[in-house]
Amino acid sequence: MPGVTDRVAPRRGWWQPLLVFLIGLALGVLALGTVLVGCAYLVLRPFANASEDHNPSFRYGERVLEQAYGSNDPHTAGLDCGALVDRAGGRPSPFDRDEAVDGCEYEESSLND
Repeated sequence: MPGVTDRVAPRRGWWQPLLVFLIGLALGVLALGTVLVGCAYLVLRPFANASEDHNPSFRYGERVLEQAYGSNDPHTAGLDCGALVDRAGGRPSPFDRDEAVDGCEYEESSLND
C-alpha cells in the first residue's frame, strides 16, 4: 500500500511554541519583579515609620528603658560612667571597654578590679 507509510505526522500549530515562550517570559518577569520588590522592601523598611509617633515598638522600647534605667535615652540610660557591667559577672564587658560611650570616661583601675 503505497502512501500509508509515507504519511507525515500532523504538524503542530505555529502558535503553540509561541504560547509556551510567552508563558515562560511572563513567569520570568513575575519572578524578577518579586525579587526586586523584596529587595526594595528590605532596603527601604528601616526608613518606613521610623519616627517615634508612628512606631509602637520604638515607643515600647523607650518605656522599657525608662522603667529599667530611669531614662529613655539608650546612650545614657542608667549609666553612671562606670556602671557599664554585664549582668553575669559584674565586670565591664569587652565591648564597653573598647567603645567609648557618650559622656563616659573609663579609668584603667576600674577595669582591672
